[in-house]
Amino acid sequence: MVFVATTGCRLDFQGVLADGAPPVHRVENGGVWSRGDGRGAVLVGAEVAGRYRLAGVLGRGGFGEVWRATDLLRDREVAIKFLGREVAEAGPVWLGKFKQEARIAVRLTHPGITRVDDFGEYDGQWYLVMELLHGESVAAELARHAGGLPVERVRSVTVQVVEALAVAHAAGVVHRDLKPANLMALSGGRVKICDFGIARWHDAPTAQTLHGRQVGTPLYMSPEQWRSGDIDQRADLYSLGCVLYALLTGRPPFTGESLAMLMARHLNADPPPLRQLRPDVPADLEQIAQDLLAKDPADRPASAEAVAARLMPQTVGRQAVARSVTNGEHDDEGEVAARSGMGERVARRLLSGAEDRARFLDASEHAPPELPRLAAVWWRMDPERADRLLVEAEKRAAKARVAGRRACALAEIARAYTSHDRRDAERLLNEAVAVVRHHRSLFEEDLGPSPFDGPDGQRAALAAVAGVMAVLDPEHAERLARDIDLPRAQAEALLNVAAACPDRAGRLLEQAETVTRGQVDGKQQGPLLVRIAVLWAAIAPERAERLARGIVRVPGHRIALARVAAGCAESDRERSVRLLEETEGSARALGRWQRRWPLAEVAAGWALIDPERAERVADAISGKGNRRLALAEIAAAYARTEPERAEELMATIPGPWSAEQTAKVATAFLTGQRP
Repeated sequence: MVFVATTGCRLDFQGVLADGAPPVHRVENGGVWSRGDGRGAVLVGAEVAGRYRLAGVLGRGGFGEVWRATDLLRDREVAIKFLGREVAEAGPVWLGKFKQEARIAVRLTHPGITRVDDFGEYDGQWYLVMELLHGESVAAELARHAGGLPVERVRSVTVQVVEALAVAHAAGVVHRDLKPANLMALSGGRVKICDFGIARWHDAPTAQTLHGRQVGTPLYMSPEQWRSGDIDQRADLYSLGCVLYALLTGRPPFTGESLAMLMARHLNADPPPLRQLRPDVPADLEQIAQDLLAKDPADRPASAEAVAARLMPQTVGRQAVARSVTNGEHDDEGEVAARSGMGERVARRLLSGAEDRARFLDASEHAPPELPRLAAVWWRMDPERADRLLVEAEKRAAKARVAGRRACALAEIARAYTSHDRRDAERLLNEAVAVVRHHRSLFEEDLGPSPFDGPDGQRAALAAVAGVMAVLDPEHAERLARDIDLPRAQAEALLNVAAACPDRAGRLLEQAETVTRGQVDGKQQGPLLVRIAVLWAAIAPERAERLARGIVRVPGHRIALARVAAGCAESDRERSVRLLEETEGSARALGRWQRRWPLAEVAAGWALIDPERAERVADAISGKGNRRLALAEIAAAYARTEPERAEELMATIPGPWSAEQTAKVATAFLTGQRP
């Protein structure tokens, strides 16, 4: 059975899918049209927005119908909800409501909220594009358990729902129709909230009704909804209490022979005590349900986060005990669990805050793509958000007017996909190679100087492609690198492959050094030799130091020595400390402006060994950019061991971070490891 999670104007698909009534079809102009109840018609096989191929109707409801479709760009099935024509024609209020909630839905990103990818207008009908969910509603699951679901399942469902509500409420959105039928149970015990169909902003005026339709579901509506009063997130918490009660007992807290009787009970009556109906209900769940069902919103928990805090200790504690028994670990499990929750919270905040800036920079033809770097970290917490960002990045890449810029963007998107979707990564890399080889310029107009323009920029893009391809197919990547006919780009490509393939690194580094010294212009040798030295640091520290000392350009040798020190911090700590002390001393002897960059690199190196000393070095750096570089590295170091100190330090970092810096610190918070 396929259930469609809906967002936007409300559709009751539970009833539609249960009755099994087939859609009505007729043939017209060589195609098949689907109609239902006099609503507008759309064509089976048609392509909406040139991207979504319609396959058939999944369900109909009061405000429209939902179709199964194929997303031709992503090669996956989706659900498309069309707003009925008569609803759109009912007036600008409801059409505006649909558009507003479409924008809300696209912003709501969480594993527990049904993903909405796109919206627009097709043949006079507005539509939403959503993920297609395979599973069943929690209402259907509950129907098979007359006395309620197992307690642990109830706790799991409630925790997932309250975490998703917390995200929606933080975005200013109230669901207002929470019920078991709007919770979808997927494989592995996962649950998603669907149908934000009557959702609205906290501060929006009370929603109007259409054709006298009541807003909400009476069995689960809060007292303030019955009164048509002011609604905020606490209305959802009351509905959550009704859902929790139903999951534990198999029935909602209140029923009635008429709406008037049901309304009176929601407004004035107390539900039967939970443990009177089911004695095995834990005391904490009974108390949480009782608090959620308070008549006065002021007497309910203040937020979804507050409810989660009361539920999570039980859940996390049991999971931690199970893991400690399995792994033979006990002492630090609770600390690790708590740290993990904090790390994810900080990482989410960092990544979310960086997205708008990344979008702004990605609109430029002169800067490397940033959104894919953020998406690569989102995979760890929220794969749906990561995928959405990568789809957006791919759309932006398609608009690039410089061939090298487009190829570089495609390579970075592919990099983010390598560990999650090999097929997409390979497709993007092949497209990037084709862009460079077959398009010297995508447009004729003068775009101004760009590092991606011309033959040099295109070959540099191929070097980036080779580095990503090395993760999937090292042999192919190495061949691609050797085929690049620009020495500097070829050396860069060999280094990229070496960085991705430690088993090939020694041989490739020697080849890259030979190409650099023999064929690359003297002015361009420095950055390549610095990078070669850094890559040698992990496998041959002595050789790396020797190479770094041989770089004569200033400040290249100091930069190289500091980076070599960082590169061998784990394998040769003594050498690392010696090199950092030497480089710090020589850098401090320079003028105020000349020492900025070397000291920033020194601070980054000390961050891996002695974060407090790194902070002292950073204090001596003038210039926001270099100081930001140093402090970001120090924050990443603290995030692995002292996350609270890392948060304090981040508040002092001047100016916006790059996506690379953000991704590095977020990864450190998530994993507790060096990125």
